[in-house]
Amino acid sequence: SLGWSTADQSYYGSFQSLLGLFSQGSVVMPMLKRLGPRGAFETGSLFSTVGYLLLSQAWRPLGASKVHKTLQLAAAMLLMVPGRVCGLAMRTMVVKQASEVTKAGRGELNAALSGLESLIGVVMPLAWGFLTKTFAEAGVGKWWYNPGGQFMIAAALRLVARQVVVTTPEDQLRLGAQ
Repeated sequence: SLGWSTADQSYYGSFQSLLGLFSQGSVVMPMLKRLGPRGAFETGSLFSTVGYLLLSQAWRPLGASKVHKTLQLAAAMLLMVPGRVCGLAMRTMVVKQASEVTKAGRGELNAALSGLESLIGVVMPLAWGFLTKTFAEAGVGKWWYNPGGQFMIAAALRLVARQVVVTTPEDQLRLGAQ
């Protein structure tokens, strides 16, 4: 537990919103333009993986002050800013790939992806909520206790996705013409 009050949680939400505003115009779009979707995803994945690993440990050490924990969380969130490019880069790669292997137009593909994102937006909070509760309650008082374990899972999933993109040959991604 970070020991946050309701006001602290509101400040955190505001901080996240500011990072979102900042990252879209000054980090995400320039990364996509400079590195292309694949390069942006590869680079952003590394940043977000490190950020998730820091998030998983934000409550440590057990006796740390609220300020210490909050600063560690803020550092993790700042490291994750370049990782915000991953969703847009992956969407760009999927639409590009799909538009070359199907007759569906980009609008139809984007609509299908939006529907999938909506479905995931309903199901995943339930799954992550369950994981958060499980990690927070399992092993209390044991040396292996880690209430941030769900963030370690997120880091592992991000690395798996990155590895799939990195190891897929360019000609199979069909990303030659941007």
